[in-house]
Amino acid sequence: MAEQYGVLIKERRIANRATFVIDTEGKIVEIVEGSAAIDPTGAETACSRHKKKS
Repeated sequence: MAEQYGVLIKERRIANRATFVIDTEGKIVEIVEGSAAIDPTGAETACSRHKKKS
């Protein structure tokens, strides 16, 4: 699954830490990887970049 989502570190056979931002239609609109994905405020920031304006 990690390979399908593009976050597999093949040499080590582990997944890179990642946060996926998914829109209301189920489409991945952003992937935050590595140390930026550890801090939960990074997910909030990523989501705010993709909020629908009403």
